[in-house]
This record gives sequence, structure tokens and C-alpha cells, in this order.
Amino acid sequence: LHDALPIFHFYKRVEMPEASLPVEASIRPKKKKPSRPLKIVSVAHDIDSKARTEDVLTSETRDKDFSALMLSDPVLKGLRGSGFVRPSPIQLAAIPNGKIGLDMIVQSKSGTGKTCVYVVTALEMIKSELPGLQVLVIAPTREIALQGVEVASQIGSSLPEVKISTFIGGMPLSEDRVKAQHCHMAVGTPGRLKQVLDEGILNADTVRLVIMDEADKLLEPSFIADTTHILNALPQNKQVLALSATYPAQLADLAEKFMRSPQHIRPGKESQVLHGTAQFVMELEASLSKPKQNQIKQNGLLKILSSVPYNQCLVFSNFQVIAQSSADFLNSRGFPSIFISAGQDQTRRIQAIQTFKTFKCRILCSTDLTARGIDAENVNLVINLDVPEDHNTYLHRIGRGGRYGSNSIAISLAPQGKELTRLKKIVTQTDSVIKVLPAILPKDIRQEDLPLLAGLSLEELEQRKANIVKEKKIKVSDTNDE
Repeated sequence: LHDALPIFHFYKRVEMPEASLPVEASIRPKKKKPSRPLKIVSVAHDIDSKARTEDVLTSETRDKDFSALMLSDPVLKGLRGSGFVRPSPIQLAAIPNGKIGLDMIVQSKSGTGKTCVYVVTALEMIKSELPGLQVLVIAPTREIALQGVEVASQIGSSLPEVKISTFIGGMPLSEDRVKAQHCHMAVGTPGRLKQVLDEGILNADTVRLVIMDEADKLLEPSFIADTTHILNALPQNKQVLALSATYPAQLADLAEKFMRSPQHIRPGKESQVLHGTAQFVMELEASLSKPKQNQIKQNGLLKILSSVPYNQCLVFSNFQVIAQSSADFLNSRGFPSIFISAGQDQTRRIQAIQTFKTFKCRILCSTDLTARGIDAENVNLVINLDVPEDHNTYLHRIGRGGRYGSNSIAISLAPQGKELTRLKKIVTQTDSVIKVLPAILPKDIRQEDLPLLAGLSLEELEQRKANIVKEKKIKVSDTNDE
């Protein structure tokens, strides 16, 4: 009877704490309690707390600390205070080039320390005695922008005179006007940055460094117009950094148009998959009925969460409604969960991220809103409830686990047919090793000798491309007829 009833009858709400917004918020009167020192959550991973892979700890970096990079004392103090001990390979290779003013394209796997690269570069070049905006950081999502400010504020804690602010959609423009009056480093999303620049709220004349975080995403059709508009509005004489976990052809085009002889820094470019991430697929029965297919996937999701040990888990889906219904379903089955999607207002999105990152909830159901940039140290299980549409999104999703060289498990639920074929295509495009899970899950799936999922052949890939082009032409023809 329990299984037959609608899942929302068993919904159990997970309360989320009030969000700490990036602007001044009203303070509610509370009863006085004995004061305790505030605990600051470190933005750095404790490199000695667990085994780390060669993605972040190599023979070259093992015996070095950040003082080897000839950084200023305030930045070094901020790094140590934030928990940064030894530079990762990408930090060791990129920071010196950024510090001397070179344009750079920085490509490194997810979770290897790219945010620290641009934050240190920015803090080293800002002259706090000079008024005006000096550094502009463009990020594709509000969550990535907020996280960038959090990292910059902690590493720059010994530079109190340096003013760092966010400029993102979903927040009142009146607050941006106040913040813009005293801002050395602005971090924001393309739409809001374009607006504040066009309306003269932010003056771009003094910008000396522009940073494109998740540059590959910023060059996609949904962002490219705003991104190029912002870049064209900035002074010609400036330093440009583009950071990304993947390296699409558009980055090379960007280099030719907006950069001057850029340095291409790409450690580990031979493989884009994190060494510590073990990948698996749970093959499922296919159904033409969407409700039935969702039920099959939900049963697979329950099986995984009941069998695979984890600290925190991210469950990705391709649609907002599936993300929310998945959280409702898991709550009804005794797995406290929260969800996040672009359909929520900004306050709820901030609350969801804070609840998850502070370990107050173990399961976050999400769309691809959190597939990039979000750093939650305790995530060691990533589940693709839906196979993503492209291989870059797949790499970003599974990169939410295994942060900073730790171990993680990524499992994709793939019904026979289109989704399984799509995953086979991803195998070929990324050289991923994906093991096929048996019907009864073993106790330790990492150690099991399991069959591998075969990728598509080059001929099959070409045929698939041809079919996609054909389908697009048919759709265009149908639209013209209408």
C-alpha cells in the first residue's frame, strides 16, 4: 500500500537555515546566549587529512609550499589562514605567469584549484590605494560567483582595504549601486555585469584584469553575446585569464580575438577524468511511459543509496521538475534530501547550497546548475539520474566528487536505448573507464572486477552525428510548414 500511494503523501520537509546573503541583511532580535568565537569554514581542502591523487599532489609539488611562488606577505598569510598548504600542479604552473601579467588559458580537471589561481593573481595586482574597479570576474552562475567571492574574501583577509563584491541577478539593483561605489574586484554573472556596466553603475575604465571562470560555458550560445559585449566594453590594455576544466575549440578562437600571445597551461590534458573517480553504470529497463521510466530510475536510485556508502551525494537530472520530485521521493523513503534549480528564487538557492556545503544535509538533488564550480568537500558519490546531453557536462558533473585529489564514485542510471547510447558516446569522447554494475550490488564496488561499458566506434559516432543533423533539418522543415 505504501508503494502504491502518491509519494507526496509521505513528504518530509527538510528545514534549511537562513542564508547569509552577500549584502547586509536585517538582524532578528534573539535571546542572548554566551558568546563563542565564530567558526570560519575553510575554503581550502585539508591536504593531509586523506590520501590525495597525482591530480593535486605530485613529486614536484609535495615538498613545496606557497612561499615558493614569491607572493606578498598579506596573500601568503591569507592562504595559510584559509587552509592552503601546498600548491597543486595547476597553481604551481599558472600563478607565476599570472603574477607577471601574462594572458593565460588555464585548463585543469575539476576540483584541482583553479579558483585559487585567479584569486591569488587578482589580489597580487590590486592596488588598494587607487580608487575604482581593477578586476572583473565573469562567472556563468550566481552560485559560482558567490563562491568566488567567498574564496577571495578568505584569501584576502589580510587585505581589509581591498573591497570585493558580487553582482548577480535575483538581487536588488539598488544594492549593486551601493557596492559599486567602493569596489576593487567585482565578481558577477554575464547578464547583471552587462547591465551595471551599460547603466554606468560600474565604471570599467580602470579595469586591468578580466577573468573568465568556467570559460567554456561562457562561450556557449546562451552566454556568448553578453560575454563578448562585456569584453568589448573593457579597456584594450588589460590582462585576460580564461579558466576551464574542458578545452573546446571556442577557447582558441577567444585567444585570437581578446588575448595577446596567451600562455596555454594544461597539466594532465591527456585525460580529463579525475584519477580518484571510479565510474559505473546501472543499466535499466527502458519504458516508453515517462512516469514508468521515472519509477524505474527511482528504484535504481534507492538501491544505490541503500548499498553504496557515502558521506554526501549529488543527484543530477536534466530537468527541474525531476530534481524536485526526486528530493520529494527520497524524503518520503527516509533519505532526507533538498533540491536546487534555476527555477527557485535566489534566497532559496543560497540556502540550499549553504545547507549542503555545511553538511546539514547529505543528499542534494540538482539540475546542471551545480554541475560546475561548486566545491563541497564531503561529496564522494555522484549519481546521474539522467545521462547528460554532452560529454563536457558529464565531466563537470562527476567532478563534483573527488575534490582536490580525493576518491569518489560516479554512477549513471542508463535505460536501454537513447540514454545508454549517449553514455557509450561519452565513453568514446572522454576515454572514460565505466564499469557495468550487476543486478545485486557488491559491498565494495570499487574493488570488484566488473565488465566495462563499450564505447561507440568512430563509424557509429559519425552516423549518430548525421542522424542528429537530419532530425534538426526535419524540425526546421516542419516549423516552416506551420
